[in-house]
Amino acid sequence: MSIKKIVSLVLLVFSIAVGYKSLNIFALTSISEIKGKDKYETSEKIAIKISETINYQNAILVNADNYIADGLSSSSLSGILEAPIFLVSKYSVSETILDKLKNLQKVYIIGLEEAISKAVENKVKYINSNVQRIGGKDRIETSLAVNNELSKYKSTNSVAFVNGYKGLVDAISIAGVSAKDGMPVILTDGKSTNYNTSDKTVYIVGGEDVMNVNIKNASSVVSFKGKDRYETNKMILQKFYSGNKDFFIADGNEFSEGLASTLLLKEQGLMLVGKGSDKQMLSDSDSITAIGNISNDIILECINAVSKSNGNTSSGVFNYNDKNQNEEFNQYKQDILNLVNEERANVGLNPLQLSDELSIVANLKSIDMIEKNYFAHKSPTYGTPYQLMELCGIEYIFAGENIAYGQTSPQRVMTAWMNSEGHKANIVNKKYTQIGIGIAQASSGRIYWTQMFIGK
Repeated sequence: MSIKKIVSLVLLVFSIAVGYKSLNIFALTSISEIKGKDKYETSEKIAIKISETINYQNAILVNADNYIADGLSSSSLSGILEAPIFLVSKYSVSETILDKLKNLQKVYIIGLEEAISKAVENKVKYINSNVQRIGGKDRIETSLAVNNELSKYKSTNSVAFVNGYKGLVDAISIAGVSAKDGMPVILTDGKSTNYNTSDKTVYIVGGEDVMNVNIKNASSVVSFKGKDRYETNKMILQKFYSGNKDFFIADGNEFSEGLASTLLLKEQGLMLVGKGSDKQMLSDSDSITAIGNISNDIILECINAVSKSNGNTSSGVFNYNDKNQNEEFNQYKQDILNLVNEERANVGLNPLQLSDELSIVANLKSIDMIEKNYFAHKSPTYGTPYQLMELCGIEYIFAGENIAYGQTSPQRVMTAWMNSEGHKANIVNKKYTQIGIGIAQASSGRIYWTQMFIGK
C-alpha cells in the first residue's frame, strides 16, 4: 500500500478537549469513578451517590487513619440502618460532612476518644444532638460493642470473623455481605474469640497465617483462605456474587475508601485490585466503578482484563511480545520523538516530552487496531482516543491523535504525517506539551503507528 493511500485513510484528525465522568465502551455499559481529592472527600462523594437511591436518616463516623480497625465492624450496622459511613480524622471533620449530618435522626461515632476526639464529637453535637459513641477498650471490644448495637435491630444466624490486627483488608471483602444480611463482622486476634457461635453459620475470612480460630458449636463453618488478600476477595465474590456483571473496584492497599462504600456493595460486592492481581472476574462485566484513588497502572490492567487486548488477560498485565517491545521499536520511538521535535523547532515551538504513561495508551491503540482488525480513530474496544486516554487516567486540557500503518520506518511515517495538513497540525500544535508513541507489528509484518498528544 502506498503512503498516499495510507494518508487518505487517516485524514480525519481529532483535536478537542472534553470532560469525563462515565464512558460507553466495548463490553461495558459504563465505567466511572467515585473519587475526591482525598479519602475524606471520597466518602462525601460516596454519600452523594447513596442519596440517589436511599433517603438515609442515620450516619456513621469512622477514623480513617490510625483507627480504621475500629470502623471495620460497622458494615453490618451501616447496612441495617442504611447509614453511610463518613471518614474523619481524630481531630477534624469537614464542614461538608457536618452539613450532611444536620437533620439526621442519629449519628454514630465508632471508637473511643483515642479514635475520634471529644472535640469532633462536640462539633457534631452542635448541629445534631442525637449522637451515640460505640467503642471498647480495643478494636476487638469495639467490634463486639457494634454487634450489641446491631442486635437491637436484627438477630442473625451468621457471623464473620477476621483478624483485627493482620487481616484488616479482609473485613472490606466481606463488608457488602455484612451490610446486605446484617451479619456481624467480629475482629479477633486470629486465635480465639469470646463471641457465641452456637447454631450459627460462621465465615472465617483470611489465610491460615492470619486466621486459625477454633470454632465450637457452629452449625457450619465456611473458610475464605486465599494465598493473599486478592484471592480471598475473589473467593468471597464467587460465593456471594456469582454471575455478577457490575463491579465496584478499590485499591487493595488503601481500603478505607472501600469501607466508606459499604452501602453500595450490597448487591455488587467490592473487588480489590492491585498491580498484577487476578482480574479475570472483570472480563464479562457490564459496568465498573472505581472507588477512590487507583493508580493508572492498575486501571490499565483492569481495562486490559476486560478488553483482552494483550498479555495476561487474568491479571491484565501487559506482555508485549518481542517484536513489539524490542530494542528496534524502542529506538523507533526515540527517532519519532526526535523528528517531531525537529519539526517543532523549525517553527519556533518548544519540544514535546515523551510520556511513558501516554506511550502505554498509544501502544494499546496500535495493538487494538491489529487485534480487532480495524483502522480508525474510534476503537470498537475503547471508543474515541479521548475516552481511551481518560479511561487510563490521563489528564489533559487539549488532546489529539495521529495514526498510520504500513510504513517501514520512523522517517517514512513522519513524512506521511507531515504531508497531511491535519496530522501536521497536531505535530506542530503549540498547545501540546507531551507525546505518547505506540508501535505494534501484525503477524503479516505490517507496522501500526500511533501518536497521542496532550497539553495541560
